[in-house]
Amino acid sequence: MDSNRSTSQFNIAPFQRVEINIGPNIDRSQGELLAQLEGYGAYVERADYPCLLTFVNQASQLQACLVARDGEKLNMGFSGLVLTHPTMNVPMTLTLIIYKVPCNTFENDASAPIVRLLPPFRIITNNAAQQVLGIFVPPGMRIIRNLQVQLGGGTGPVGTGVLSFTDINGNFITGPTNLTALQAGVVVTYNAGNNGLPQAIPAAVPGAGNGLLYNFGPVQVPVSAIELRFTGAGLTFTGSDSVSGQWE
Repeated sequence: MDSNRSTSQFNIAPFQRVEINIGPNIDRSQGELLAQLEGYGAYVERADYPCLLTFVNQASQLQACLVARDGEKLNMGFSGLVLTHPTMNVPMTLTLIIYKVPCNTFENDASAPIVRLLPPFRIITNNAAQQVLGIFVPPGMRIIRNLQVQLGGGTGPVGTGVLSFTDINGNFITGPTNLTALQAGVVVTYNAGNNGLPQAIPAAVPGAGNGLLYNFGPVQVPVSAIELRFTGAGLTFTGSDSVSGQWE
C-alpha cells in the first residue's frame, strides 16, 4: 500500500517536530540518551549550537554521528538519540524534524532563499546628535545581505554607522558565552569583543539624494536576536529614511 495513503488512512503524522532546550545551565557534556526519539530519519531545522548527535539503531546497534548544523539531514532509521553539548549560560534551542513513516523526506533546492520585502524599521532616537533605527529581525533569519540604511534630513557630517543586536527584553546581545571547564570545574569566559559582531563600517557614503547612505556587508544574526539596531550620524528626520536588504 502506498505510504501516503496508509498515513492518511490510519491518521499517522508523517513528521514530528521536536524542540529541545540546550541552554542555559543544562549539562549534557557526557551525553544524554533521548530514547523516546525514533523514526526513519531526521532533519536539523535549527541548531543554535553545534551539538553532537549520535543516532542509534537498537536492532543492529549501528550508530551514526553528525554535528548539528542548520540543514543537516539523516536518511537512516533510528531508535534513540544521544545528545552531547557543554553547559551554556544563554537560551539556545535545537529543533529536529523526525520522519515518522518511510520515504517521507523533503528537500530545499533553494540553497540561499531570501525574503524580498523591504525590512520594516522604527525610529528610536532622532536628534541633532544621534539617529537610531530599529530593524525588525524576522523569526528564523540567519543573515542579512546588502544592508543599506539611508538617513534623510539635512547636510549632517559624514560619520560612522554602528550595528548591534538586541533581544526580546531590549538588552544588547554580547557573545559568545561561558563554558564550564570539565577538568577544573571552573567557569571560563571567552570574550569576542565588540559584541562579537562586525559592528562599525569605516565611513558613511554620501547618498545620491538628501542625507547619508550607509552600506554593510553580510551581517550574521546571533541567537535570540529580535531587532537590529543602527546608530548613525545625527540628522533631523524628514520622513525619507529607508532600509533595504535581503534576509536569509
